[in-house]
Amino acid sequence: MTLLTLNPTQQPRTGSAAPVNLTSLMAAGVLGSNTGVSFANTGREVLFVNVASGGSTCSIAIGTTIEGQPVTALTPTLTASAINVLGPFPSDENQPGGTMQITFGTTANVTVALVQNVGVI
Repeated sequence: MTLLTLNPTQQPRTGSAAPVNLTSLMAAGVLGSNTGVSFANTGREVLFVNVASGGSTCSIAIGTTIEGQPVTALTPTLTASAINVLGPFPSDENQPGGTMQITFGTTANVTVALVQNVGVI
């Protein structure tokens, strides 16, 4: 399993830096030969998943164990011909080291963008 490591684009407050252009971010988020994505999770990240016609499945690995036993991955349903939004992700879904790992069944149909909400001061 090879994963594309994503770095989030910070979602700016309103003003000259807003809005975030998801179309251009997704154009750059092609998975290529990767089976999924990984990224550092602070609890403020949101993954936008564009699924072309034909669809794809999704699996969110859970890094937490319960009394030493692994927890079954989450498998949200992705809608074809749509942009699906996943997250924010709680820390108990993190892999060791604080990263998220999300894989896709049909990667040729998927492009992604990772956005981080930096909050309002």
